[in-house]
Amino acid sequence: MYFPGTIVSNSGSRQYYVEFSDGRNIKQSSIHMFGVFSKQYKFNPGDHCLSVSDDRSLTYLPGIVTGKSKTGIDVTFVDGSK
Repeated sequence: MYFPGTIVSNSGSRQYYVEFSDGRNIKQSSIHMFGVFSKQYKFNPGDHCLSVSDDRSLTYLPGIVTGKSKTGIDVTFVDGSK
């Protein structure tokens, strides 16, 4: 699962200290981070993605795009939720 967080400092070698929205702090490798500067992708049905599965906890889960509209995409997550 992925959670929203804020980079608080750089520890070198593409490692960062991150503070999450729930108050936890960890050292994280840049390969496990994404955000506003990440490459944007145009999804199509059948594509695999990582998306917010729960708006309250802002939890991200992997899923498959099942539909597409002008305002967004429909996703079925690995746990079966939509």
